[in-house]
Amino acid sequence: MARRAHRLELGGDLGLRDAESLRGQLLDAVAAHKSVEIGTGGLTAIDVSVIQLLIGAQKLAKARKQRLTITAPSDGRLRAAVERAGLLAVSGNGPLEINWHGRDAAS
Repeated sequence: MARRAHRLELGGDLGLRDAESLRGQLLDAVAAHKSVEIGTGGLTAIDVSVIQLLIGAQKLAKARKQRLTITAPSDGRLRAAVERAGLLAVSGNGPLEINWHGRDAAS
């Protein structure tokens, strides 16, 4: 029977002032669980420092042969921030691998 991923839900306005705390949460989650899923549907704002942390957490999980999945609404705050930062590749993902869901998820 497959184990469910540990879920970490991000919400509110996340920025540089939250980076240290979020970094600890991400490191703890990757250290304690083989599979981590990060939900971003509750974000009201996000800046590039948080995006950098998410990229780093995914790289760490990959290096440890673990999974760190990010799920996000295709019309949500994360997508807008990734686009503003120039990190959204033509294929829909750039250095940050995100499972987009909702309207226009394939774009």
